[in-house]
Amino acid sequence: MASVLEIQDLHVSYRSREGAAFPALAGVSFGLMPSEIMGVLGESGSGKSTLAAALLRLLPGNGNITRGAVHFEGRDLLQAKPEELRQIRGRRISLIFQEPSLALHPTMRAGEQVRQVLAAHGSQGKSALNERTHQVFAEIFREEADRISRSYPHQLSGGQRQRVLIAQAIACGPSIVIADEPTASLDPATQMELSECFESSGKGWGSR
Repeated sequence: MASVLEIQDLHVSYRSREGAAFPALAGVSFGLMPSEIMGVLGESGSGKSTLAAALLRLLPGNGNITRGAVHFEGRDLLQAKPEELRQIRGRRISLIFQEPSLALHPTMRAGEQVRQVLAAHGSQGKSALNERTHQVFAEIFREEADRISRSYPHQLSGGQRQRVLIAQAIACGPSIVIADEPTASLDPATQMELSECFESSGKGWGSR
């Protein structure tokens, strides 16, 4: 069985204000099989978040991928054109960020933020978008789907905001979900609840 994602000899560095390059990743290689769950462990600052961002070419302006390849569905994402990447991000590969308060738009309701992900990757009409958005929230928030969907991020708890990020990640049914320490700032009980919630959706993830 072929890997769904193949990383080969990935090197990433960051430039300082003076122009000096500092390595963040050196020679990272691994393969991810279909339905496989992979965890990446490391100390703070070891490059886990850099790896997650590099796979989708979402590094900050001073980040550079200096060597390597990221093969997904027969193409090297490091060589893909911007339009190709826009079609893959969120639809075929999703990324759950570590801090929901930074990842979610503060002036948009939770339901609209998930609806926008669906609209960006399909031609469904308003009725179909609303129905799919409701389905996703009903799957993640079994008892309060409608209330959560109508709420703004500041009206939600940390665990609820994290679930909204999960809803965004699984909305389009991606092949791969990358999770960058999505429960790091939550209490142990909420961490366990979120893990069970995500796994019940049928999507594998890597807790980083």
